[in-house]
Amino acid sequence: MNDIYILCHGSRGDLDGDIKPISRVRCDFGKGFYMGENEKQAKGLIVEDSSPILYTVKLKLSEISDNRILRLQEKDWIYAVLANRRRIQDFNELSIADF
Repeated sequence: MNDIYILCHGSRGDLDGDIKPISRVRCDFGKGFYMGENEKQAKGLIVEDSSPILYTVKLKLSEISDNRILRLQEKDWIYAVLANRRRIQDFNELSIADF
């Protein structure tokens, strides 16, 4: 596994001060500050904004404690998305959807 990652964040405005999880409540992986490895995806989210800014961050995974890393294997990612979106009533009643 690669230890160094370059992550991207597309912003509709400048970041100022501490980064806080102030996104919409029902984002795919919960309320948070979203970053990803795909630069085109980050740019795609802001391409039509009047003042888009693309941020990149280089980080070393070995410097982040394991309890701060969410690792989703196989289909776990779709269950996390379903739980956070709260869109499917039958799924909302499962214990995995409690948070």
